[in-house]
Formats: sequence, structure tokens, C-alpha cells
Amino acid sequence: MSTKATISYDETYHLFEECFDDEHIYLGIEPKSWIFDGKELELEMTFDQWNKIVLGWLSSRSLSAQDRMLYEQAINKHTRDLSND
Repeated sequence: MSTKATISYDETYHLFEECFDDEHIYLGIEPKSWIFDGKELELEMTFDQWNKIVLGWLSSRSLSAQDRMLYEQAINKHTRDLSND
């Protein structure tokens, strides 16, 4: 039996928690999306992918409706600003 609790996923990533670990969150990504130079790991993803991950995480939290709305508005505004550049 798996102890992974999926928070959000699509074909390029899997954001999850381990059932008995209250201190960590895990992000699995496809290998072509990361670069490791021996010192640090860099993740490459689109803003749309990042927004999906963040919104998935937010939806798994116990946030008030108002806080959730504020986060989503900020993400949507940022996305609109990027698309206007």
C-alpha cells in the first residue's frame, strides 16, 4: 500500500505528501525538466505548470475561503501580467 497522498499532478509533475510525514512535501518531475550541476538542482517549468502546482497545493490546505481567493487572484494577476509582456 502506498503512503503517498497526491496533492496535484499532470503528465509532467506529481506533488505529494507522505501520509506519516507532517514536515515535508515532495515534487516529482520528469527528468528532462531538471538540471543538476553537482551543486544545485534547477527545475525548468512553464508559469502555467508552476501555477497548477501552487493552486493544487493551496487547494489541499485548510485555508479560509477569503485567503484562498486572495492567493488565486494574485496568481491570476501575475499570469495576466506575464502574458501582456
